[in-house]
Amino acid sequence: MSQGRSESAPSKDELARAPLVKFEELFAHPDRYDKSLVRVDALWVDGYHGPYICSLNDDTKFLGAQCPDQHVCKHLRKVLDKHLTGELWNMRGRFSLVGRFIDTKTPPGMNAPRFVLKVYKIVDVLR
Repeated sequence: MSQGRSESAPSKDELARAPLVKFEELFAHPDRYDKSLVRVDALWVDGYHGPYICSLNDDTKFLGAQCPDQHVCKHLRKVLDKHLTGELWNMRGRFSLVGRFIDTKTPPGMNAPRFVLKVYKIVDVLR
């Protein structure tokens, strides 16, 4: 998991208040959500070129997944390792996540998607 730039971490209250937003809404209105905390129900994929998340029912549009610091990465990795299934470089799991949506405003590339979610918390494991 790649780590993003250092920034102040949201409080537990801020994480709890993050609104549930659909992927379609993030892609349709990236300016509205840029740098905002959001909650998404997502399919997490540990892919060959790094982790990404996508809608539970459509894996064609995706966000890069980042963790903001080593402490958060360590916690996320424990949960992910317990619940991801599949083959190496295509491990998948369904989660409710809270993170900061970032529009990099750069054209997407294989290892650099335009949209990123800095994941601060896995709220729930979805079935």
